[in-house]
Amino acid sequence: MGIGLAGLKANVERVLRTRKLVLLVLAVVIASAEAQAESKIAFERGGDIYVMNADGSNQTRLTNQPYNSRAQWSPDATKIAFDSTRNGNYEIYVMDADGSNETRLTNQPDGNYYPAWSPDGNKIAFRSFRDGNYEIYVMDADGSNQTNLTNNSSFDQSPAWSPDGSKIAFRSFTDGSWEIYVMDADGSNQTNLTNNPFYDVYYDGVKPWSPDGTKIAFHSERDGNREIYVMDADGSNQTNLTNNPFSDQRPAWSPDGNKIAFRSFRDFNWEIYVMDADGSNQTNLTNHYLQTYNVPRWSPDGNKIAFERSNGIFVMNSDGSDQTPLMDSSQQGFSPEWSLEAPPPSTVPGISPMGQVLVVLLMGSATAFFFNRRRRTRHAC
Repeated sequence: MGIGLAGLKANVERVLRTRKLVLLVLAVVIASAEAQAESKIAFERGGDIYVMNADGSNQTRLTNQPYNSRAQWSPDATKIAFDSTRNGNYEIYVMDADGSNETRLTNQPDGNYYPAWSPDGNKIAFRSFRDGNYEIYVMDADGSNQTNLTNNSSFDQSPAWSPDGSKIAFRSFTDGSWEIYVMDADGSNQTNLTNNPFYDVYYDGVKPWSPDGTKIAFHSERDGNREIYVMDADGSNQTNLTNNPFSDQRPAWSPDGNKIAFRSFRDFNWEIYVMDADGSNQTNLTNHYLQTYNVPRWSPDGNKIAFERSNGIFVMNSDGSDQTPLMDSSQQGFSPEWSLEAPPPSTVPGISPMGQVLVVLLMGSATAFFFNRRRRTRHAC
């Protein structure tokens, strides 16, 4: 028996209402995800930590007690760890991304510096002088369970987590020169990777691991000048990528691992260069009479690079085009740090009034599930 014209019309209207709701919820979910995914840049100015949008807008001072430095975003971009001398010596603090809830994590009479978040955001590695020499420590993200990982009579510093969080690279003076070591995340199996009597280093705050965790980039003086090297994660296949008579230093992997940006003096001026991960296609990106400083910083999507000049922080496209100051030349800015793209909530549900559709945001993808309440079936679209 047919449902009749009125019933058919009611069913059509119900379907249209459901589809409209799906589109509305999807629009809200996508807009929310895009807003959360927008990366920001933390930086230093006048002894305080600021944050701004990637285009330089909305520059906001987060700290208000000198001296604060070395801001590091948590992997989910909700918190910032930093070190501060506000209590007379360097201690590590953490705050929410808007500057609220500042919390002191370390409390030692000697210095604690350079916080480095584990990839899962549960731990922070750092450098401490509490034992009379620099050691690598690790603590839970709330400051508990502070543990000396290196326990070495020599200097150990610059902890850098492997992408999977299972290992920590660091540099050590154990063998009488700066070498790059690696250890398990609990401090075991400390291994000298470079085994070279010359200067082999990367800098604190730099991520020397390739994004897939198979290689480590660093600079070395073994050839009489600083060159960019790369090696396998076990120390094998150490390869000079730059092979240039002038200084090349401070390598930075692109997020996809295909390129390495670095700082070079080969043009008698410090410039930002980029090359393929095998050392080919070395290209001067900045080409400017004002020299650059510090390490080039890739945006999370790999499309842009932030860098410093004497007149502030700039950003450019990854091919060197569109070099743009992010602040007025009268303002100073140092040490730009991009936030990672914050993942949206694991689920953002929306349910139709008739209970026939559930829209869920799963790991950034919106999925609509249609339910037939009578047959208790569902399908996704």
